[in-house]
Amino acid sequence: MPEPTYLTPEECPGIGLAAAYAVRKVPWLAGIKHRWCGICDEDHAKEYRRFAHHVCLSDVICWAFAARELAPEFQAGICLHEYGHVLAGNDPGESDFEAEQAADRAVYEKLGIEIRYIGPAEIQWVGLGELS
Repeated sequence: MPEPTYLTPEECPGIGLAAAYAVRKVPWLAGIKHRWCGICDEDHAKEYRRFAHHVCLSDVICWAFAARELAPEFQAGICLHEYGHVLAGNDPGESDFEAEQAADRAVYEKLGIEIRYIGPAEIQWVGLGELS
């Protein structure tokens, strides 16, 4: 059986579930779109754990194509983390430790989800049962 081809990031199971959850909790997040991004692909090629960012446009979360290969729990964790940058009002170009902490804190405070970091690459992870 062939591997599924996702035309948009939201068609990836974890991204779709996380986006729907975030919008249910904070309806104005519906204005945030998702897209595949060549810059994300380049970033991921340089550093494995970079699968997404909120840098190119203020109303877009960009994704590396490699995110399609992640387990849905990692897709969901990364997606919510990026929504956390939106919720925290981080400067999209800022990537320091404090901005990363602020994004996770915003997810916990505004969406009620604690993001965990799993595996040797310490990638964001959220159990799918938490998104119901």
